[in-house]
Amino acid sequence: MSFQTNHYTLQFAIVFAMFLLWLMTLIPIRIAQSRMLGGLDNRNPREQYQELPEWGQRAIGVNNNTFEAFCFLSVAVFTQAFSELLGNPQTENVVRAVDAFCIIFLVLRL
Repeated sequence: MSFQTNHYTLQFAIVFAMFLLWLMTLIPIRIAQSRMLGGLDNRNPREQYQELPEWGQRAIGVNNNTFEAFCFLSVAVFTQAFSELLGNPQTENVVRAVDAFCIIFLVLRL
């Protein structure tokens, strides 16, 4: 069983890009929290989330949605990649299709 990493470089890079995109969605949430009267409250963040202005609450929604999409994409890519390790040969068409899916997924998320 061999694992050809050159087939999966693009796929893993896009999973990493989605992770970075998720991290970037935390920035507006932290800005909204720090602008509140008490500042950033890590003891009760969910209570503070409910008191954020509308744009801060929308940022929380974006963050949650991006994290859910990141989980979906990473599970899909890793399942496809590790299936080759289990002895399921991947044709070039399958790899290209998953590459295309990853690119389209990332572009649509931006």
